[in-house]
Amino acid sequence: MIRTGILLSFVFYCLNSSAQNEKKEILQFQKELNDYYKNEKTSPLPDDGYKDFTSHQFFPIDLKYRIKAKFIRTKKAKVFEMPTSGSRKPEYKKYGEAH
Repeated sequence: MIRTGILLSFVFYCLNSSAQNEKKEILQFQKELNDYYKNEKTSPLPDDGYKDFTSHQFFPIDLKYRIKAKFIRTKKAKVFEMPTSGSRKPEYKKYGEAH
C-alpha cells in the first residue's frame, strides 16, 4: 500500500510539474507577444500605436482547454495577400496545419 501511495504521489507530482511548465510557457509567449507589439521596429500597430500599447487582454490560463494536435508543415507554400480592415494587404505564406 505504501508503494502505491508513493507511486501515486510521484505521478501527481509529474502531472503538476508538467502543468506548471505549460503555464510558464504560456506566460512567456504572452510576454513575448506584448513585447513584440510594444517594440517600435516590430509592432504591427499603425503609426505610433506601439507607444500607447500596454498589453493584450488574455483570458486566465486554464489547461482544461488544451487541444492536442499533430502539426504538419506546408511544403512549397505560395505567398498570398491578406486583406485587412484598412487599405494595406500584407503578404503571408501558409506555414502548416494542425490536425
